[in-house]
Amino acid sequence: MTSPTTLYGNRASIGIFENAVKLGYATNREGYELTKQGMKWIDAVTLMEKGRNLGSELHRQLMKKTIEYLQDQGMLVTVPEEADAPDIIAYSVDKKKKYLWDDKNRWAYEIQTTARKENVLANMERDRELGLPITWVNYDKAILEEIKKLTENRDEYLLMKM
Repeated sequence: MTSPTTLYGNRASIGIFENAVKLGYATNREGYELTKQGMKWIDAVTLMEKGRNLGSELHRQLMKKTIEYLQDQGMLVTVPEEADAPDIIAYSVDKKKKYLWDDKNRWAYEIQTTARKENVLANMERDRELGLPITWVNYDKAILEEIKKLTENRDEYLLMKM
């Protein structure tokens, strides 16, 4: 019987949480608690605090919901600091080892609040040059359908409820 996988590894692995403390990601007072450095890997709002312009309030809210959704799916989520990067890059768990993040299976998540052709095509071109598969995220089914048309339905699409 195996125990559940966590961000830091398998709970049955001795020393995982102690190592998080040693790395400065957590403290151990009356139980383990994440530090600000640890929250940068977990908390959606803290992930988005990097020095990058994240757009409108709607874009930020949709991005926060997407981060939380991906984390619920067991993905490691990062928000790149570079302006010419996808909104979110997510890494899935390597199923064979149950705790290592699979760098070969990373995805770009593009938060699109509109279906403006020039924005969609520019993001699509950039992510394809980076070699990343793309998931387009929107809260409105009609806008997502427009994005599908612009991208010729070649990518993944995620309808996020707001």
